[in-house]
Amino acid sequence: MVEILGNPKITFVLGGPASGKGTQCEKLVEEFGYTHISTGDLMRAEMKKGSKEGEQIAKIVGEGGLVPFELTVQVLINSLIATPSKNYLIDGFPRALDQAIHFETMCCEAQSVLYYNVPEEICIERCMERAKTSGRTDDNQATIIRRYQNYVDQTKPVIEMYEHFGKVHEIDGTHDVNEIYEESRKAVLPQVSFMIGPQGSGKSVLGKALCERTNMKSIKFPDFVKEQNLGNKDEETVVVALISRLSLELSPRVLLEDFPQTEF
Repeated sequence: MVEILGNPKITFVLGGPASGKGTQCEKLVEEFGYTHISTGDLMRAEMKKGSKEGEQIAKIVGEGGLVPFELTVQVLINSLIATPSKNYLIDGFPRALDQAIHFETMCCEAQSVLYYNVPEEICIERCMERAKTSGRTDDNQATIIRRYQNYVDQTKPVIEMYEHFGKVHEIDGTHDVNEIYEESRKAVLPQVSFMIGPQGSGKSVLGKALCERTNMKSIKFPDFVKEQNLGNKDEETVVVALISRLSLELSPRVLLEDFPQTEF
């Protein structure tokens, strides 16, 4: 499957019902061009098809339950194949440990998890407000409460599992949307260390040793500018291009050599 997808960067986006994760995904897509896939939307699209699987999904969702993990993962993989990308935000997945394990076994590894932490009472309040206009069959009080309990019982163990691997970025989802986005933005970009010095200072040798020892990715800024044909561009354009490049980086840590070159 990695050969088919081309080893993309996979970011899972998790949080309780109405935690605001969809809004944050939209903003990340707008700035970085990520491919956003909502498993909830995928399931609803499958239900609209009127297939046997769609009818099965509709019955389970209407009761506030979880769709069988094999079916969920297969629908998701089909969507990944249909929408090739280097960087996916997978919204609302995995909702249970079996989904996480089956996906990584059948597809590929997730690099990070964005976890929007919102208290139960706020999630339910937001869901009830959304229910007034959403037209969704699962936006009623009884189902919302079951959905939140399923999230506690099934999804929080997923978050705890990925925390053991240091992949979870926990974000307080109760703040202003733009404040939350600042944290989201930081979470998807790697930790960057700058290395500067005059020619012959030995920084390249030291940088190589640091990267080998700490599993950092080395990016030489002059090489990046040359590869991207940015030599005649203004500094703002170059920096924006560099940030876009960093947003695609699989490594959680990057050593950026010969940058910054000015105070801009």
